[in-house]
Amino acid sequence: MTKNKQIISVLLAMAMLAGSAISAQAAGHGMKGYKMMGAKKMTKEEMTKKHEEMKAKQASIDKALADNNYTVWVAAVGADSEIAKKINVSNFPKLVEAYNLRKQLETKMTELGLGGGAGLMMGGMGSDKPCNKIK
Repeated sequence: MTKNKQIISVLLAMAMLAGSAISAQAAGHGMKGYKMMGAKKMTKEEMTKKHEEMKAKQASIDKALADNNYTVWVAAVGADSEIAKKINVSNFPKLVEAYNLRKQLETKMTELGLGGGAGLMMGGMGSDKPCNKIK
């Protein structure tokens, strides 16, 4: 295996872990407002509002990670969230590093025409494909 392939493999593995941790934890924390089975369904307007709130929250999380700002990141994810219980000021730089590696991977995958970081992870279904868009 060439050095470039090894680097891409490592970046891919780290991106999968970072992407899963960042997105799942952040999205999972934001999903608490959705109704569960058996409860009243949300209207289209309620869903749109919740979707916009989640996008804004994710943007705040991304900015905090990009800026390497632990205090802002904790406020964005919520001090009582599961991820905030695992990430502290001491290990936050590792999360930032994983976030940056994920961004690098997304750039490389896009350059290869595989669409963001999900191209290989999702069986060729790149993140550049629209899904779950509220119309």
